[in-house]
Amino acid sequence: MLAFIGLAIVWVIGVMIAGMVIMYMRASDLNNSQDPLAAFIQGFMFGPIGVLAAFGPIHKSRENRILMVLGGVAGTFTFLEVYESL
Repeated sequence: MLAFIGLAIVWVIGVMIAGMVIMYMRASDLNNSQDPLAAFIQGFMFGPIGVLAAFGPIHKSRENRILMVLGGVAGTFTFLEVYESL
């Protein structure tokens, strides 16, 4: 159980750092930071919580909601695969 909790903490921090690097490289040309890729990264980072957050009031765009849900599902399955391989 401790490995699961540790992996969850490392997962969120690691994906958050990777997402920040990706968004930093993309922000150099001053694009909108609330685009579909940002929504997917947020969903991937938080997994099942990202799926629930996609239906909140912040994500008004249907495209962003769908990609955040897909990112949450992909993040959840990837997290579980990594945990099972430990």
